[in-house]
Amino acid sequence: MVTVPFDIQLSVIELIYRSSQHAVVDYSTLCACALVCRAWTAPAQRLLFRRVPCGDVAFPIPYPQRAANRLLATLRDAAHLAEHVRLIFITLWSDSAYDASYIVDVALLERCPHVAGVVILGQLVGDGDFNPILEARLRRIPLRSAFLQVEGEYTMVERVVQMWPGVRVLSARVLDNEDTELVIDDEPEPPLQVHIPGTVETLSVHGSQIDRLLARPNFSPALRDLELILPAWTRADLHYLEVSGVLPRLETLRIVGRFPPPNVLAQLTRLDSLVISTLPAQSIALPQSLRRVAYHHDFPVEYAEGVRLLLDALRTLPSLQLVAVTPRSEPEVIATLRKVCSGGRVDFIVYEAPDRLQGPQHVDWI
Repeated sequence: MVTVPFDIQLSVIELIYRSSQHAVVDYSTLCACALVCRAWTAPAQRLLFRRVPCGDVAFPIPYPQRAANRLLATLRDAAHLAEHVRLIFITLWSDSAYDASYIVDVALLERCPHVAGVVILGQLVGDGDFNPILEARLRRIPLRSAFLQVEGEYTMVERVVQMWPGVRVLSARVLDNEDTELVIDDEPEPPLQVHIPGTVETLSVHGSQIDRLLARPNFSPALRDLELILPAWTRADLHYLEVSGVLPRLETLRIVGRFPPPNVLAQLTRLDSLVISTLPAQSIALPQSLRRVAYHHDFPVEYAEGVRLLLDALRTLPSLQLVAVTPRSEPEVIATLRKVCSGGRVDFIVYEAPDRLQGPQHVDWI
């Protein structure tokens, strides 16, 4: 009898997982795969338990609530499955997250030896502090210096970031109780800031959070990769980026929103890769160190003039090696950019960029 190698079996089942990993995971189909035969049980379980939610299911947790409860129940009875867990989702949106049964569920996650990422969403309740037992349990989750995503009000974000001081990839968003417009004076005073560990190499900033996360001189010396999700650039954003001193150190910059202004581009002296989601509205001078440029279309744009301005800038780059676009880009954009690369010096690819999971694209492999 011919035996199919385990890696091939895993690849076949992984097609189901990968096709839905940025939406709701097809839990029932993966369960069915685990029951096909003994040979399929192990690879299906490996994917079923790759991402485990704990708490009230909410976006971006990729399981329905009933499936999430069954996953935790199975982990209680079959401790050996904990070795498959790579990404943990924890929600703290209600008082129920602080009762005894919830703390027991979090305690299960201490048994997971290979956790690569933790996503925590929510806010503190009651007296505005963590239940000390819950905090102790969270600190015991063995996050291996990889990915942490946290979204909540300031106190919670500050406390959670300090729980795993060795984190290298961080996605953070501070939710204010009230949306207020920040008025920038000549010497603006930043609001309460989250103290980011100096080990962070990759940072994703959601919304207009630069004042919360980057407004500190000599910010995180290890930072080389920055993702900014900004609907518009404000004077405050520009000021705090300059204060932080991160721009001259960056090797990769991802911008979701408005194209970066000239005074930002001028400071990116070491930039190797640039990912943009909109086209420029004026003549630009891209960093001469750029080797890779990707256009990931997120918002409607008037493409004709923007493409011309981008092409003019690309032609001035002596080290350019790769231009990439997504199928979601306008066909005219794809065709025009393909022409500039037709000489053979620059590679041109159309790639399927994943929908984002409320966090940086560095965790797509989890």
